[in-house]
Amino acid sequence: MRGELVKYLLGAQCAEERGFDKENPSFGGWDFLGQGDAHGVTTGTNVSVVCLVAEGLAAEGEAGSKQAKPIEAALGRSAAWTSRCQQKDGGFCFTPEPMSLNNKADFRDEARHEPRAYGTATCDGIRALLAAGVKADDKRIVRAVAWLAERPSLELVPGFEGLPPELGWQRGLRFYYYSTLAQVLPLLPATDVAARRKGLLEMLLKLQRGDGSFLNESDRMRENDPLIATGLGVVALGEVLGQIQA
Repeated sequence: MRGELVKYLLGAQCAEERGFDKENPSFGGWDFLGQGDAHGVTTGTNVSVVCLVAEGLAAEGEAGSKQAKPIEAALGRSAAWTSRCQQKDGGFCFTPEPMSLNNKADFRDEARHEPRAYGTATCDGIRALLAAGVKADDKRIVRAVAWLAERPSLELVPGFEGLPPELGWQRGLRFYYYSTLAQVLPLLPATDVAARRKGLLEMLLKLQRGDGSFLNESDRMRENDPLIATGLGVVALGEVLGQIQA
């Protein structure tokens, strides 16, 4: 079963076998389609999906999968795709696909060629690069970590501060941000890690409801559904508590 899952993920990558050449902005990413679903067509690659697929494939490669070489090649392509999401300020956007409306923090320029980075995508970008074998001292990761270090906000997801509150993005990704931020906290400057970890833990405990669940007041990304918010909150809590106890 695991082998079949790996085979599916390898075939689902936007690469030559799915009709994508190396010049295509989607090349090396993953979307919501599999091999055979569509040739040269994508529903939109994004850093969240790439992060999760890369981490899954990396775990299989480390476990001695029989498909180790194809996994290594796929991760190499994903590292290049992820790098294209990194912006001039070091943060990451959601997708490198030109003018994509999926770049939730909007754009810095009227031509819509320079998407704004935001916290959730930046954490996922770091994780995707690490999963692909990029070292923590690589300049891409160092710059992304510096971006996060300069933006300690937990009340608002960094990157959305300048957007109108009525759009819902400032808090719409709150629990997703906590869950992915928790996993990259150890990379922050040593002088900041303990305080950031403490702040995140306190925020999670503050937001946890009496029945143990979590709920976002914003419905922008369906985190107003406790099944979604609680899953993300538990991931964040588990990661932070695990780091404290380590």
